Amino acid sequence: MIKNRGLKIVLDEEKVLREGKYKLEDLYKYLDEVALEAELIRLDKNHYACRGDKDDLNCLMDFTFEVVEKENITRNVKQWYWFEGGKFESNIVEISKRDGIGVWQ
Repeated sequence: MIKNRGLKIVLDEEKVLREGKYKLEDLYKYLDEVALEAELIRLDKNHYACRGDKDDLNCLMDFTFEVVEKENITRNVKQWYWFEGGKFESNIVEISKRDGIGVWQ
């Protein structure tokens, strides 16, 4: 179980491969690069953890505000959650759609 803060982002791999508009490996590479810039720790292809310090929320926000504006990600994301203490706390897809942030289908 993940004890600290972090995020889970799952791409619709079948859709990406079916449409052929983007390369799946490029999308994951982009997410990894943004996570690194935001000082998040990659746990696996869908999970990134914060460092466990006072800047955790800043790291999550830096990642989110960068990625939510990228149509190649938002149009191909299946799940995107922030978590804390191993529990999913915020559904970023629902919040972003509700608030009119990003490009969604």
